[in-house]
Amino acid sequence: MNAPILIVTLDAEWSLAPEAPAMLGLRGHSVRVTPHGAVALTQLAVARPNLLVVEVLDIARHGTALARIVRERPAFAQLPMIGITQELGVRDQATLMLAGFDRLVSGGVCRQALVRAAEELMSQHRGPGVLEVCGRAAAWAAQHARDHCAQVRTVS
Repeated sequence: MNAPILIVTLDAEWSLAPEAPAMLGLRGHSVRVTPHGAVALTQLAVARPNLLVVEVLDIARHGTALARIVRERPAFAQLPMIGITQELGVRDQATLMLAGFDRLVSGGVCRQALVRAAEELMSQHRGPGVLEVCGRAAAWAAQHARDHCAQVRTVS
């Protein structure tokens, strides 16, 4: 496979998914890691990857800005992007999807979900349109609400 993947971590010494580069590397992907969004933009211009994976602590830091900048550049408008997040609320996750992420994966259950999402997105080789992203965000929010309601009924 050997598809190039760029992973943008939160910090040089701290990561939501420290195992991500090794997991993807074991699947035959060429993985580069950078701890900063600004450096990632430079690396994107030098050698375009087939997938961009971005760790997002919250939407104010590191999340929406990098995704929007990438989506605004015509050369990267269709680049598949996965966000690795911690526990974010429905609104924050919808905001990240609208900013340009194709998938969001929880750092706590990242191992297999990241590999599946990466391989699925790279096989599609196209990014979603704005309506598709809005539809996915709405569908995700509706599913989250249904799951939450089912949990509340079970507890009651």
